[in-house]
Amino acid sequence: MKKSVKFIVFMILLVLGGGAVGYFKYVLADYTYNGDGKTVADVFQGDITFTGSRNEVTIKAGSQVDSVTIFGNENVIHVEAGARVIAIRGYGSGNLVDAPPEMEIDLEWFKGEGNRRTTGVARSLDGL
Repeated sequence: MKKSVKFIVFMILLVLGGGAVGYFKYVLADYTYNGDGKTVADVFQGDITFTGSRNEVTIKAGSQVDSVTIFGNENVIHVEAGARVIAIRGYGSGNLVDAPPEMEIDLEWFKGEGNRRTTGVARSLDGL
């Protein structure tokens, strides 16, 4: 009986600790945006969290971003040349990361259906 009580107390503490870490990491990020249809462009310094769908963020040159976390669908993240983004993670579907081809970004924890990275669309040679 004592072992099961100790185990239950241990599990409660483990869940509470994990919740606190998640809260501080994702809710109290340096830049937190909630809602749908937002468009943001800035020079960021720190972590960015987006919760919602159809948001668009442009990470401008000179930014130093450790991580961008997305929870939602059909979000677009533009990363300009000269910005530093270490990782993009999150969950949803139809999310797009648009970054220069030479830029290395860790997308290992960017999960969901239809999430992808693109390197921009080349302009037409005939001017159209």
